[in-house]
Amino acid sequence: MKILVTGGSSSGKSAFAEKVACSLSKPHIYFATMQPFGEDGERRIARHRELRRERDFLTVECYGGYEALDLAAAAGVSVSDGTLLVECVGNIVANVQFGSGEKGETLPETVGELADAVFSGIEALSLQCANAVVVANEIGSDGISYPCETNVYMRALGAVNCRLAACFDVVYEVVVGCPVALKRPEGTFAWELY
Repeated sequence: MKILVTGGSSSGKSAFAEKVACSLSKPHIYFATMQPFGEDGERRIARHRELRRERDFLTVECYGGYEALDLAAAAGVSVSDGTLLVECVGNIVANVQFGSGEKGETLPETVGELADAVFSGIEALSLQCANAVVVANEIGSDGISYPCETNVYMRALGAVNCRLAACFDVVYEVVVGCPVALKRPEGTFAWELY
């Protein structure tokens, strides 16, 4: 089963996604994509690692090369029957858009190329496990005009979210801590946050 969980900043989407992932088959692989920039970033990542350890997640931290990653090798366990939790699409878009360009990596130049690269990477990861729960950010509804590269980021993120929603089995939006099923086929379990 492939599940997309989306929502705004501090909406409760990550807590809900973790609950959903933990209700599905083991092993539970937490695919962390936030790069540690500065002391604040390092502290935040350390706190997240500790929280995941308490919830019995195996953590794989990755900042690029998503399409070619062998998840079982990275996790050190067989993952084909397990559940992958990807946190989050927004970080993956940024990692691909602003990648280092090392090792012959070609950085995407257009919104379409960026969205294609991110979607392909997430799709390749999600196909390696029986279940995937992918967390995505809802941004851009503030009406503010942003610099060009931020607009590219926002448009690519929106495009990826739409493509994931179209091909995933279940889609939830978490609004002020309340999960709302946007797409849930009949007979599919209905999760709640609490």
